[in-house]
Amino acid sequence: MKRMMLAVAAMLVVAVHTGARAEEARDAAVTQLTSTAVGAQEAATKPQGEGEVATTGGSPTLLAAVAIAQDIATAPLPPPITLTLDVDLKTQRLTVMEGETVKYVWPISSGRPGYATQAGTFQPQWTARMWYSRQWDMAPMPYSVFFNRGTAFHATSATGQLGQRASHGCIRLHPGNAAKLYGMVHRHGLYATKVIVHSSPSEPAVVAKRKNRSYQQASTRQRAARSYSYSGSVWGF
Repeated sequence: MKRMMLAVAAMLVVAVHTGARAEEARDAAVTQLTSTAVGAQEAATKPQGEGEVATTGGSPTLLAAVAIAQDIATAPLPPPITLTLDVDLKTQRLTVMEGETVKYVWPISSGRPGYATQAGTFQPQWTARMWYSRQWDMAPMPYSVFFNRGTAFHATSATGQLGQRASHGCIRLHPGNAAKLYGMVHRHGLYATKVIVHSSPSEPAVVAKRKNRSYQQASTRQRAARSYSYSGSVWGF
C-alpha cells in the first residue's frame, strides 16, 4: 500500500511540474491519492470477523497522506510559460517569443567542436548582471542567464564570430541583445521562461560531458595550452 501511495505521489509531482493541462492532471492525481488513502483507512478499521470490534482513529500515516493531498490540491500552480527562447544550433540563431509572438531573431555563437552545446528543453536557473567564469580563466560574462548548470546566455565582445560556433558551450550574444534578453527574463520571471535548444543533424542530441575542470584545479600549463584564452580584448565563453 505504501508503494502504491508513493507511486501516486510521484505522478502528482510530475503533473504539477508539467506545463500542459497541469491543473487537470494535478486534480486527478490528488483525487487518486486521497481515494487510495481513504480506501486503505477503511480497510484498516473494518472488523475482520463476527464479534470483533473495529479500531478507531486509523493509521497516522494514512491520515497524514490525506492531509498532504488536500494541501497540494490548494497549492498554487506554476505560472504559464510566457517567454520562449528557441536556440537553433544549425542556423546559429536565437528566436525570442513572447507568447506566440516572435519578438526577436538574433545571431548567436554556440559551442565549437569539442564543446558542443547540449540540446534539450530547460528553464533558467539563475542570472547575474556580471559573472566571471570559474572554469575559463575568470573571463567576464555580462548579462548571464544560466539554464543548464554552467551553460548560459551572455554577452560577448567577439561579435564578428556571431553566426558560427565559437564558444565553450555557452550561447553568446551581441552585448545589446544580451542586455535585452536579460531584462526580458527578469520581467517574465525564471519560472515563466522556457529554453529550447535544437540539436544539429550533424551532432547527437545528447553530447558527451565536457570536463568539469574548475579554474582553481587547472594547471598553468593547461590554461596556457588552451586554443581560446581570455586576452583582455575578447571575452565571453
